[in-house]
Amino acid sequence: MKVGLTVKERLSLGSMLPIKGDILQQTLVKEISKSIEVTKEEREKVGITITPSGFRWEEDCKKKVEEEVIEYDFSEVEIRFLQKQIARLDDEKNVTQQILDLCLKIQDIKVAKIEEKKK
Repeated sequence: MKVGLTVKERLSLGSMLPIKGDILQQTLVKEISKSIEVTKEEREKVGITITPSGFRWEEDCKKKVEEEVIEYDFSEVEIRFLQKQIARLDDEKNVTQQILDLCLKIQDIKVAKIEEKKK
């Protein structure tokens, strides 16, 4: 499934992923992180610096960071995983204004429902 993400959303998405979990969860985290990674070249291009409190970028690069969208392809399993992480953040009341739009975007992605076989 294709999802359009800005650099800012990619940075935010990475911070929303769990730092520990079971093998399946961490495999998904690894794959998602790899696909949305902001490369050193991208960071230099848009003037992103890493600080103890998060990320900063040059004001004149704001449009590149916050508005330019690149399409990323996620599997249905990855989308469901991301939606579960958003539900967890919501249940824990850890959704901030900085990630709200991203949470709503991912939450609204429609994935096929898996029907269970009736015995």
